[in-house]
Amino acid sequence: MMKHHSPPDMGRKGNSTSVGSREKAFLIVRLLRAIKGVVTYRKLMEATGINMTSLARYVSGRNMPNRRNREYLEKMLKPLVEEKIINELDRDSHGFFDNTFAIFHPAPRMIFALWVLDQLKNRVGSVTKVLTASTDGVTLATTVADVLGVPVVIAKKEPEAGVAEFITARVVRTSGDSFFMFVPKKWLNRKDNVLVVDDVARTGETQRALLDIVRKARARPAGLFVMIGVRGWQERIRGVSCPMGAMIEVSR
Repeated sequence: MMKHHSPPDMGRKGNSTSVGSREKAFLIVRLLRAIKGVVTYRKLMEATGINMTSLARYVSGRNMPNRRNREYLEKMLKPLVEEKIINELDRDSHGFFDNTFAIFHPAPRMIFALWVLDQLKNRVGSVTKVLTASTDGVTLATTVADVLGVPVVIAKKEPEAGVAEFITARVVRTSGDSFFMFVPKKWLNRKDNVLVVDDVARTGETQRALLDIVRKARARPAGLFVMIGVRGWQERIRGVSCPMGAMIEVSR
């Protein structure tokens, strides 16, 4: 026997006029389309209490969830995707994760984008750039930047050919090895509010270097968010007055 939650009223149109709410409604619809490849309609019905007809109308775009429905769906879908991320998260003997599901599949990236928007709250409208490190963080950062409608800036391990000036920061690994990250100077400046996004934070060193790039550009950090954080990763990051966190935390 299926267990049903009590969903809110299935209205046809959203009741919010803000751009952020509309973007979230579209993202929820895209998420429902993507999540079909992760969970069955039956499981979606069990998790949300929403009948198959209403779910199908959302997926097809015939109906758009209003604010109450969008918040409800986000709340109920997030644990389903997080569970799948954790189940797919294999770790090797060196402590590195197989996080390919999290960065390749659209459902985790959309859930992460929704989570970031919730963390930013009233700072959403002030973000002008999204900054990440090459390479695994790029898909997540691009998804978030597309939702916000701002450019994504990628810090690479090699200077871009044809670019004259760079902002650089050094990343020191726990092994003692180090490397530099390079960002074209023209893409960050003192007028920017920069959101830093990454896929995994193990020691926090890469994220510290990304914030260092923001500081050197004389820009302001709007937030620092990662999909998966190994407990203690924030200890390397000091003196930064912006919201930060991990959507999923795992033990060392």
